[in-house]
Amino acid sequence: FWFPSPVHTNRRTVRVSVEKGTRSAPGGSRETAMDAVAQRMMKLGGQVAQRVMHIEGLSDPYIKPFLEQDAKPSTHSWYPSAKPVVEQEDADSPTGDEAGAARSLPGKLARHWHQLVLGAGLLAIMLSLCLLAARRLQPAAVPGGDRLWRAGQGATRHPYLYVSYHGNHRNIAAKGVNQIYRYSLALDANNSAPVHVLLRTAAEPTRLLRGMLVEPQTGDLFVANAYYDDSKLLRFGGCNALGQRAFKERVAPLVASSSLVHPYGLALMAGSLYATTQDTGSIVGFNLKSEGLTGIERSYQFGRSGIKIAFRGLASFEGCLYAAEEGEGAIFKLCEGHVVATVPLLKPIGLLIDEHRRLLFAGSRWSGRPRVVAIDLDTHQIKQEYRHAGMTHPAGIAVDGDSLYVAEQDGLALLEFDVPSANFTRVVLEGLPDDPEWITLSNC
Repeated sequence: FWFPSPVHTNRRTVRVSVEKGTRSAPGGSRETAMDAVAQRMMKLGGQVAQRVMHIEGLSDPYIKPFLEQDAKPSTHSWYPSAKPVVEQEDADSPTGDEAGAARSLPGKLARHWHQLVLGAGLLAIMLSLCLLAARRLQPAAVPGGDRLWRAGQGATRHPYLYVSYHGNHRNIAAKGVNQIYRYSLALDANNSAPVHVLLRTAAEPTRLLRGMLVEPQTGDLFVANAYYDDSKLLRFGGCNALGQRAFKERVAPLVASSSLVHPYGLALMAGSLYATTQDTGSIVGFNLKSEGLTGIERSYQFGRSGIKIAFRGLASFEGCLYAAEEGEGAIFKLCEGHVVATVPLLKPIGLLIDEHRRLLFAGSRWSGRPRVVAIDLDTHQIKQEYRHAGMTHPAGIAVDGDSLYVAEQDGLALLEFDVPSANFTRVVLEGLPDDPEWITLSNC
């Protein structure tokens, strides 16, 4: 091979050509050419070039001829028949003691100090990049958020969001929306038509849908049907190719004297499905593994005489339930059916547990300070709050990576916040057809 441009060395110009066999071309042997490459890399890269020379087996003896007045090619060659030719250099090259001083270690350092500085700068940049990459998985230092772990770009993201609607407040066919709508979480979510998720049957009509959740083991969807005269919990199967789910069974109630009236929040714990009620002051549990009508329901009753207990959101964590009670203005922590802790929060609605961050997200529709708060599950203290001028009635809540999604009921919108910083990110959906109640994430 040959270099179309001259290779510049120490105040000299050396043009190398290769003559192989009987056919000649401008250049020299491959050894000489590689030596020229090494010299050029010395010129450009300093210590980086010396490292490359070491890897390629190039040492000072191969470069030395270029530093002497009478350059002599090395006897080593990758091509036995190659005949190197070296053209004359400039007459300004150092000789004798001057050349020896230039080849000494202090002389080399004096001549190549700028390459050393360049190499040190490159090393500093590489170390900085490594530190930045390592910090992506470290806790984010944000005000009041030592537990607000930042998931980063590699976190699992759900492509779809389910929304349940009130069913009565907006004039949609005189009944509101009594269906689960699936929306895409892409940036153009407003421009895509929602999918009607539930394939309903005439035997089990749906009306006033509230809480819902996806069972991790089976992927089935549980939905709370809150219509007073037909309060029930329904199970729908996995998604078909269109993202719709077929009805599977009525989970509860299966007994006539059930406390399940006007259910709202849902939670899974220890093989049972729990639901809060807005009319009986109860939290009702149903064993999903039981068969028949015996022992499938247990109810935790709360309240005092003359005071209505209106439970809303429900969540579970480490064997305990967390229930939002709007009338008392508090979140109750229940372990084995007993209240072991109370977190004060006026007008709480939706609840969501973030197990990785060990946080409980709770929405408050109190007119004096509507917000969503992040509560430390160990200390029960508020660590962060999320507010926006257009958020006056936060209802359903969902967290996906570093994104917090909030169903804003008064504004008929879905809002997004950044979890670690609490900054408002965007309006994901607006102009919803009915009051949004509950939201949950889905992969289909």
